[in-house]
Amino acid sequence: MTVKQMQTIFDELNKYFNFKLVKHKHFEFNPLSATDEKIDFLLKNNFTHFTFGVQSLNSDVLNYNDRININLKQLKNICIKLEKH
Repeated sequence: MTVKQMQTIFDELNKYFNFKLVKHKHFEFNPLSATDEKIDFLLKNNFTHFTFGVQSLNSDVLNYNDRININLKQLKNICIKLEKH
């Protein structure tokens, strides 16, 4: 999903719900699709909790289950960026 698509969805949701009163907003995504642009967009929209779909960091387990290996450097960078906020 692109940031533009995310913005379109949020715009539609905001027509029906008042998210300004919500203190904690949660977003779950695949760390492989987490870009700086998406993270910045979510932070700008006051998201406070993030969950990543990581089943395992063990390559053997991931290969056995036909899962893509997670780039640990990318995952670490995402966590560092979010930790600053």
